[in-house]
Amino acid sequence: MDNTPNLVLPYIQAAQSQKHITHNEAIRALDAVVQISVLDRDLAAPPPSPVEGNRYLVAGGASGAWNGQSGKIAAWQDGGWIFYSPRTGWVAYVADEGVLIAYSGSAWNSVSAASSTALLGINATADTTNRLSVNSSAILLNHAGNGHQAKVNKNAAGDTASFLFQTGFSGRAEMGTTGDDDFHFKVSPDGSSWTEALTIARASGQLHGRQGGAVPSVLAALLSADLAKANVATAQPWFAAGNDAFSLSAATSYFFEGLLSLNRAAGTTSHTTSILFGGTATLTSIGFLAQVTNPTGNVLANVQQVFGASAAALVVTAANVVATENLHVAVRGIVRVNAAGTFIPQFQYSAAPGGAPTVRANSHFLMYPLGSNAVTEVGTVG
Repeated sequence: MDNTPNLVLPYIQAAQSQKHITHNEAIRALDAVVQISVLDRDLAAPPPSPVEGNRYLVAGGASGAWNGQSGKIAAWQDGGWIFYSPRTGWVAYVADEGVLIAYSGSAWNSVSAASSTALLGINATADTTNRLSVNSSAILLNHAGNGHQAKVNKNAAGDTASFLFQTGFSGRAEMGTTGDDDFHFKVSPDGSSWTEALTIARASGQLHGRQGGAVPSVLAALLSADLAKANVATAQPWFAAGNDAFSLSAATSYFFEGLLSLNRAAGTTSHTTSILFGGTATLTSIGFLAQVTNPTGNVLANVQQVFGASAAALVVTAANVVATENLHVAVRGIVRVNAAGTFIPQFQYSAAPGGAPTVRANSHFLMYPLGSNAVTEVGTVG
């Protein structure tokens, strides 16, 4: 074998004359390719006045004395250009750019500006689960310009994007979009069982509390003007479509209160009026008190009241055949939700009265989340 396998340096052969020539050739090659630092990698033609020892990485389309040497290392040695073919894994420093590059076997690629790395451990060992691992007492993510934004992205709504806080590598608190696109705050005593303390609904920004502790959040619908309804015997929402359905969370208790003010000026068909609740939410239970009055104008009238323990129609008035009807129904109660869905306050006549009613301005319905659907107290009660 005449040359070394890696740097291709010439061997001195047995009984070779003028051994110093071969030796000096090897030394010259070592001087050129060991600890490589090239002045430039963008030149396709040699510079006009090279200095002994100058090295360049020949750019594509080489010409002149560099013709046909693209991708090689050109070294000015002993008054002429010597070219060295890089081998896979060779590393060189490009002085005019201040970057480190490595030869892949077919091209020189930047090392200091690598676009990606499979694993990165900083004072730690990364693995295929924790591809970035850092052991440090603190981490600083500083701005470069005016601000700084950290991003945690997930593939789909049902996946998880969160920050998990651990003790001894066992989870104790988590916040993020876990399992949907609402923002959740969860805590755990052991890393296995988790309690959701607070949820922020992605669409409305409403706060929903969990496991006690009142959250100052309210779902509310309020009429700013009279709303015409129909002369029918089917259920009708208190409010207009698009503003009539309250979105409730699963496993949550809500306090609710509302006032329905109905005015009707025609029709004498005998009918009763009922209060009921529609929607898609599955209820664990509901209980409410309905207080009803039917005055003429602003004249005082007797108040009747009845308790409802179902979302189905609850009759709140006796049969009425009077053409003029001013009905006011106030409700207050608790509803415990099993499966999430909508909750729609409604009223219904037992028969079409003969004249269309109007829900008067400032009729309203409000709902307050209290905690889990098993909550028995909020705050310190004892």
